[in-house]
Amino acid sequence: MPSRPRSDRLDSVSRAADGGGAVARTSAGPSRGGDGRGGAGRGVASGESLADLSGRVPPQDIEVERAVLSALLRDNRAIHSVLTEVEPADFYHPAHQQLYQSMLALQDQNEPVDLHTLANHLNERKLLDAVGGPVYLAELWDYEVTAANVLQHARIVRDKSVRRHLIAVATEIAELGYEESEGAGELLDRAESRVFEIGQARSRQSFRSLHDEMDDAIDYVEALMERRGELTGCPTGYKDFDEKTGGLQPGELVIIAARPSMGKTALALNMARNAAVDHHKKVAIFSLEMTKRALTLRLLSSEARVDLSSFRRGFGSRADYERLVQVAGTLAEAGIWIDDSGLISILEIKAKCRRLHAENGLDLVLLDYLQLAHGSAPAARKDL
Repeated sequence: MPSRPRSDRLDSVSRAADGGGAVARTSAGPSRGGDGRGGAGRGVASGESLADLSGRVPPQDIEVERAVLSALLRDNRAIHSVLTEVEPADFYHPAHQQLYQSMLALQDQNEPVDLHTLANHLNERKLLDAVGGPVYLAELWDYEVTAANVLQHARIVRDKSVRRHLIAVATEIAELGYEESEGAGELLDRAESRVFEIGQARSRQSFRSLHDEMDDAIDYVEALMERRGELTGCPTGYKDFDEKTGGLQPGELVIIAARPSMGKTALALNMARNAAVDHHKKVAIFSLEMTKRALTLRLLSSEARVDLSSFRRGFGSRADYERLVQVAGTLAEAGIWIDDSGLISILEIKAKCRRLHAENGLDLVLLDYLQLAHGSAPAARKDL
C-alpha cells in the first residue's frame, strides 16, 4: 500500500470519539486515544494493557482501514463480501468502527451507501462531528479509486483485530495468574476458553460450491467402500442402531430424548461402555447431575449385573461383592474419563475435550444432560 499523508483530522476524530463516547469499545479491541496508544482492555485487573506497559502501539493499520471504508463508499456491492470478514469492532480506530457500523445499518435498510446518505445517517444520530465531519468523509471517498483489493484489505483489518484480542486475553490471564484467586487448573480452563473464543469468532464459515464439495463426497464414498462392512463411526453395541447409522459418526450430535425416568442415562452409559470396553474407543463423560462415584457405581452395577441397593442397606452378599471386584478390573482398563463439574459452559467442555484428545485421544463425548449446560453468556441457549 502506497504511503499517503495522514489527515490531522483523524487525531481530532479519535479525541472526539474518546471524549464523547460515540463508539463503544470492546475488551479486546483497544481504541486509539489522543496519544496514539491503545486503551486498556476490560477485565484487566491493573487497568493497563500489555501494549501500554511495553510502550508499544497495539497491532493496527489505519491506512488499510481507510482503504476498506473508501472502497465500500465507492462500490456498495463490496459490502457483502467484507461483511463476512470483519465486524465493526475489528476496526482499530473508533471513528472507523462507527463509520462501518453506519454503512451496515444503511445496507440493512436497503439504502445506498454514499457520501450523502452516510453523512445524513450520522448527522441524525449526532455522530457526524465525532467521526470527523463531512470533510473526513470526503477524504475517505478520495482515498481509494477502486474496490478491487477490498477483500484482501479487510482480511488485514481482521488479522490485526485478532492480534489485539490475543494481547488483551494474554494480559487478562497474566493478571489472574498474579492474583492467585483460583486454582491453576481453573485458570488453565479459563485461558483455553478465552483463546478458543477468539478462534471461534475468527472461523466464520462461508459458502462452498457443490462443484468443490463433490470431490470430497466421492473420496468419502471410496473410503467407505474400503472398509468392507466395518462400521464407519463409533460402535454403540446396539446392532439395529449401528446398522442404520453406521455407528456414531465423527462431528455429529446425537440427542437421546424421552420422558423422565425412561432410561436415557442408562442407554447412553451402555453405549459409552460398549464403545470403550468392546471396541477400545476413548470416551469422555460429562455428568452435570450425578457425581463421579454415582456414575462409576452405576457402570459397575450394570457390568456386574448386581443390584447395589442391598449393599446400601448393608446386606450385600459375598458372591455379589466378588463379582463387582472382578468386573471392576475390566472397567478400570477401559478408556473412559468422567467429569462431574456440574454447571459448565460449552466453551469449557470444548476446552477440556481438546486437552483430553491431545493427551489420550478421544472418540466419543457423552453429556448428561444437555439442558444443564449453558452458553458463554447469559441466556445464550443458542450455543447449545
